[in-house]
Amino acid sequence: MKRSNKTALSILTAAISALALSVMARAEPSEMGTPAVGNSTGDIARGEEVYNGTCIACHGENGKGAVPGAPNFTKSDGVLSQADSVLIDHMVNGFQSDGALLEMPALGGNPDLSEQDMADVLAYIRDAFVEK
Repeated sequence: MKRSNKTALSILTAAISALALSVMARAEPSEMGTPAVGNSTGDIARGEEVYNGTCIACHGENGKGAVPGAPNFTKSDGVLSQADSVLIDHMVNGFQSDGALLEMPALGGNPDLSEQDMADVLAYIRDAFVEK
């Protein structure tokens, strides 16, 4: 039983990644400059593009999570209260939250994304979702 659950989760993760990649393939490339990696001054507009092309499948349009276990970005004392370096590491290398059914894949499952793209997404989600 446990093995079939892991297989089902692997298939679901692959399907979500494939969906995200197909959405990214239709996205317009950005010509915007990007600031230094690892700080909250990432390129918010570029981060929004990447989020809407890749991250939205699991994290949702409103940042509250679209799949079980995806973190709620709207809580000021939630996951986004962690240091940028920790969050960038989780985004770049993948991470499984306690209680989550799915692991966040490295680079959101899109190998074409960079560490700078992740810094831009972090700047966007801090700007767009965190209660102020």
